Amino acid sequence: MPQSWRAHAVALFAYATVAIVFSWPLPLHLGTSLTGEPGGDTGVYVWNQWVFHHELIEKGSVPYFTDTLFGGVGETNLSLHNYTTFADLIAIPLRTYLTVMYACATRSHSARRSHGRR
Repeated sequence: MPQSWRAHAVALFAYATVAIVFSWPLPLHLGTSLTGEPGGDTGVYVWNQWVFHHELIEKGSVPYFTDTLFGGVGETNLSLHNYTTFADLIAIPLRTYLTVMYACATRSHSARRSHGRR
């Protein structure tokens, strides 16, 4: 392993260690707990991810319309909803291996990093 890759590996390991230490004990409960109040934005983001995956992957339809709201009324238009499309697309491959809670936490971190926020 060249020196530059070794330095990157050490930095990545150090970053992961600091992230785990500062968020302790949350890493023990990522599959069963949310990182915020479910009645606020956190709950909306988890629902966004679930309904996006449900419509796109499970039903094979456009994720901007759903019949999971307002039962008996038909499809609801979500095109003006505060969808997190980019983050939901990141979460699609993660949902194959992780629960919705793990995928939500992981994609939130990835989206923040891609927008330059921490």
